[in-house]
Amino acid sequence: PATPAHPSPLYNYRSCDEIYTPGAATNCTACGTGLGTQIMGATTDAACLALPGFGYDDVNRTASPCPVGTFNPGWNKEPCQSCGLGTITTNGPGAESAQECVIPAGHGAQLEADGATLAAAPCPVGTYGRGDSTVGLVEVECSKCPDHSTTNTTGATASTQCLTEPGYGYSNGQMQICEQGTFSPGGSQQPCTACGQGRTTLVEGATSAADCVSDSGWSDSLTPCAEGFYKAASGNGSCRACPSGATTLAVGATSLAHC
Repeated sequence: PATPAHPSPLYNYRSCDEIYTPGAATNCTACGTGLGTQIMGATTDAACLALPGFGYDDVNRTASPCPVGTFNPGWNKEPCQSCGLGTITTNGPGAESAQECVIPAGHGAQLEADGATLAAAPCPVGTYGRGDSTVGLVEVECSKCPDHSTTNTTGATASTQCLTEPGYGYSNGQMQICEQGTFSPGGSQQPCTACGQGRTTLVEGATSAADCVSDSGWSDSLTPCAEGFYKAASGNGSCRACPSGATTLAVGATSLAHC
């Protein structure tokens, strides 16, 4: 209650229909829940407005904190406004501004067809978003992973989550196809793995150690063809003997011409 000599304090009002009598107390009427006045000396409940971070309920003439994902600057009789669609949120209830709307890390945000509503969603597989949350209602792009790489999930937050496709290795900052004699199952940022001495692959882009076969000049036991023997082509198989009366000058011959 206020003394008769002073105007109504904030969050209260006093009707002009109430006649002041000297020496008598005159009470102010409190605004409804979540409401207040911006000025001293308000005279009607029309001056009772939603506080910042509160949304106005026209039916009950009260206001309540804006739910998560909404906001209201207050000092009005408006409901809370939505930050947008999808995964746009706020850090808690009672947001007062669009600058409190948050687009989570690893999420992209684009305007809808109406040109006014923002919608956010996790960045799709094969792309990645920002590593930190974005504050405010702004468009946020998801970046595409380099060629021949992808992510294992939606909502990736860094290029380091872009992993090689099978048959590709990571080298010099790029995804490169595995050369003959190497392989990669993918799903990493590691270089291709070498088959090892005496072994190779028949094509580029091998995806498994099972693609490694004995190389030309090498037997299936992974020993070089002995003197007097040769193996011309890569692949599983034994070394062949030189014709009668011929030999090779060294082990590991790769052609009949070496006999």
